[in-house]
Amino acid sequence: MKPTANINMINAVALSCMIIIIALMTRNNKINRYIGIRTTRIMSSDKIWKKINAFASNLLLAVDGIGLILAVFLSNMSVVIIIVLLLMAVVGSIVYSYYVK
Repeated sequence: MKPTANINMINAVALSCMIIIIALMTRNNKINRYIGIRTTRIMSSDKIWKKINAFASNLLLAVDGIGLILAVFLSNMSVVIIIVLLLMAVVGSIVYSYYVK
C-alpha cells in the first residue's frame, strides 16, 4: 500500500470513532441546543425529539458501519465516502422528522 492510503485509513477510522461518539450521545439526550438533530418542529415536542434523535443515532451507526466497510476497499476515498454518507443520514433524519407524529 502507498503511505497515503494508510493515512487515509487512519483518518477514516478517526472520523468514524467521532461519529460513533456523537451517535451515542445523541441517542438519549434531552432537548438542548448543542447535541442532536434540531429543527423548530423537533424542538417543539419531547416525544418528537426522542423519536428523531433515536432514529438519527441508529442511522448514524449504520451509515458509519457501511462507511468503514467501504473505506477498507476504497481507501483513497474513505473520508469522502464517510462524509457523504454522514450528510445523507442527517438529511434523511431531518426529512423523517416531518413525517413523525
